[in-house]
Amino acid sequence: MPVSGLVRDFPVPDEKGLKGAVSFTQSLDDNLEIQYQSVSYVTTKDSADVKAGIDQWLKDHSIKCNFSSKTHTSTLDAAVRDIFQWETDRLCVSVRMHHEHSDDTSWIDATFWNRP
Repeated sequence: MPVSGLVRDFPVPDEKGLKGAVSFTQSLDDNLEIQYQSVSYVTTKDSADVKAGIDQWLKDHSIKCNFSSKTHTSTLDAAVRDIFQWETDRLCVSVRMHHEHSDDTSWIDATFWNRP
């Protein structure tokens, strides 16, 4: 099934700002109806620019999300990362961004659930 326009329109950096391929995923139920769709990628683009792009995309699509952020230090390897999260119930949207301080990359995963 084709990926929805909302997912295709999610902000993704150009090839120069990507570290690897962009991944699109769909999960289908037993009736072959889409349960959720997602897009994920890793980028070397400045994390503040990535966050601003996501904020603008949410605004452009009139999606109101609860936003939270925190800095986490791993107990295993002492890696420091900033974790940003946007979530809403209305459209069942969840966006997560993990910015790794060690190599200045960000991992982004945006998931869109369909409601029955």
